[in-house]
Amino acid sequence: MTKQEICNKHPTIAYLGNFGRIEIKHIAYGIEDFIYLTVGSCRGNSSCHKLKIYYDNKHPYIKLYGTRYRLSNFLRV
Repeated sequence: MTKQEICNKHPTIAYLGNFGRIEIKHIAYGIEDFIYLTVGSCRGNSSCHKLKIYYDNKHPYIKLYGTRYRLSNFLRV
């Protein structure tokens, strides 16, 4: 499945109010963990992304447009 199909198939798990709203749609666990999300859904021009989840000593995070976002900052739906 493509990332667009995965984002359209799954409901929103969590969101963050940056960039016109970042919505987490699906988390794929494996040897490397990935997160599928949409950006800009409240502006009407949303885009789907597949991002790797990075782990440091305390908090897991993702990198989007060069900025780190902790997963603990997202609000669960």
